[in-house]
Amino acid sequence: MSETATWRSAVTDQVRVVAGDWVDEAAAEWERFAAEPGVQVTVHGGYDAGKTSLIKRLLVEDGTPLPDGLAVGAKPTSDAVQRIASDGIVWVDTPGTAAGNVDHDSLAESALTCADAVLVVLSPQMLSGDQDVLRSVLDGSRYNPEATRPLFPVGSLVIAVAQMDTAGVSPWDDLDGYRRLLDRKGAELRAALGPAADVVAGHVHFVAADPDQAGLDEHPTREDYAGNEAWDGIAGLRADLRALLERRAQLRVAAGVRYWSWVADRTRDKAADERGLLDKVLDEGARHDKVVRLYLDELDAIDHAARSRLREKIYDELLSGVVPPDGRDAQRAVIEDTLDDAIDAWLAEWSGKLDELARRASTEQRVRAQRPGSAALREHLDDLFTAERPPQAPSRPAVDQLLQRLDEHVKTVARAGFHALHGKSVEEARAELAGLQMRTGEATGATLLSGTEHADHVSKSLARLAAFETVLPVVVELTTVVVDDVLDKRAEQRRAELRGELRRQADAIAEEIVAGGRGAQTWAHAVDGLRAALTSSGVPADVLARAEERRADLTRAVDGLTDLLGWADAARA
Repeated sequence: MSETATWRSAVTDQVRVVAGDWVDEAAAEWERFAAEPGVQVTVHGGYDAGKTSLIKRLLVEDGTPLPDGLAVGAKPTSDAVQRIASDGIVWVDTPGTAAGNVDHDSLAESALTCADAVLVVLSPQMLSGDQDVLRSVLDGSRYNPEATRPLFPVGSLVIAVAQMDTAGVSPWDDLDGYRRLLDRKGAELRAALGPAADVVAGHVHFVAADPDQAGLDEHPTREDYAGNEAWDGIAGLRADLRALLERRAQLRVAAGVRYWSWVADRTRDKAADERGLLDKVLDEGARHDKVVRLYLDELDAIDHAARSRLREKIYDELLSGVVPPDGRDAQRAVIEDTLDDAIDAWLAEWSGKLDELARRASTEQRVRAQRPGSAALREHLDDLFTAERPPQAPSRPAVDQLLQRLDEHVKTVARAGFHALHGKSVEEARAELAGLQMRTGEATGATLLSGTEHADHVSKSLARLAAFETVLPVVVELTTVVVDDVLDKRAEQRRAELRGELRRQADAIAEEIVAGGRGAQTWAHAVDGLRAALTSSGVPADVLARAEERRADLTRAVDGLTDLLGWADAARA
């Protein structure tokens, strides 16, 4: 296997980590281009640079019949990429750029991705509107920002400054002045290009493709263009381009390095973007889990304190009835009344603490939902649990369509990775996480980041804890039993023994009130409901685990692709 093939294999491995099967689409697009005959020359230039006139002239000089639609005009005349085979060279005519048409610009730039050579056509004003694209092609950064030298072999990147007969000096009237003008324009272009000018040194041509407007004719001939060969520059340009035919194999290898560098760079950008999103997701998940843990700790503390306080309250009230009043029934009534009052006071105090905790948690969620990290988390969950869209019929050139598909394939890999890691389908995971989606503005005092079904459950569980009234009949019943038991024992046991028994009875009554039966809505139910709501508001551990693994994969892929992009020159050498 050649060094270039080894490099390409390494690139595809890293791209597959990020974008999965998208790399197969990228490979298919390259194989389509690699099978093209001849030398593929992309012609790139502004809409008013004279690109169509130049192609027409070159075709006529080759004796190639002109295709339909190759029209010359003052306005943009091409709205699609057109391939024209001519004596071993395939001219890839692109829409003119810098005409204010974003689609035309995109089509033209896409045609630069797969090309053996590029002919850049400039107007006499030269870099007036396309200089960024030209510089990125010259220095290779359009394909590979890590490139340390140009990615086009010498002579495969050619510049033609066209329409020079309109530049201000007439070659018919002042040929010497015209040649001095060419020298000045050459110096001007070198200054504008800076160090990148070395890439095209010796391959810049100043031409006048159609000084007599012969191209306005639908079928011009060589004779129509004759008479200006001494200064129109076409012969030199044709010779430069025809020399490419002998180097087709070398040019195709270099085109492959540029193409796969472009694939690697675009994938690296996507991987870096996704990694940045996962950084926010994991940071937000950690922040949120920390907040949830604090609320759960506070809930446990409230629960523990409430149970302890209830036991003490009941014991105190039972103990207050140890000194016998007049009559057993009277004592029972006193104890029952005092227990009712004590439990009512306890319920008001501690249910208020639960309500206050629920409100604070809900307020915290509304504030947190405005954080950038929460937006990143929602975006990640949407991507992870949104079914993949079916492929759309291509409406743009293959390379442009390929780039548009990259983003969706990156999301597909994330979804597939979750499935492989956790053994559940997207649909199952989506159903499981139905309560996790955070919807800003929908949070109430009980939603606590949960879905609507869980919010309804929590609302019913809390609801100011009004259902605690159902506990009171249980308390009255148990208190009656306790009172009877206590009265019997008072005659038989010493005061110290009685207090120990009262303590046990107080604990039993408190436990029945906290977790009691008979279907009552109890303190334990309310605490468990709030705990479940808080717990479910956290990001599921399996989602965070997959995010951690995916971020690690992306980090390795970004590093690997960066190394491979830095090695692109070596691969081509």
